[in-house]
Amino acid sequence: MAERRRVFPPVVHVGMPGAEEACFAPDGHDLDQALRTDVVEALARRARRPGDPLLVWLTRRGDLGEQDADLRWARAARSAADELECELPMVVVTRRGWRDPLSGASRTWRRLRPTRR
Repeated sequence: MAERRRVFPPVVHVGMPGAEEACFAPDGHDLDQALRTDVVEALARRARRPGDPLLVWLTRRGDLGEQDADLRWARAARSAADELECELPMVVVTRRGWRDPLSGASRTWRRLRPTRR
């Protein structure tokens, strides 16, 4: 029997968690830095509301250890923030926690599952 784990591709989100957000799934395409910046900027323009802060977060599988994609998207968020003249902090979120790839700040959590009887 084949294993039936669900595999989630990495997704870039811009907005605020639990509120208005815009998303982009790279689907394995290797985007260059300019295209990543354009993607983040377009997502920010779509999710932006006057006076509301924005956050960029990359959801991906794996642990919270630094990956090349984390830094590439963080650079894109910084470049898009410069072009938009606004703050665009960026974090990486996995099922174990979140981490800021630029500052190294992080939080971890434990998944709670109901006890089987």
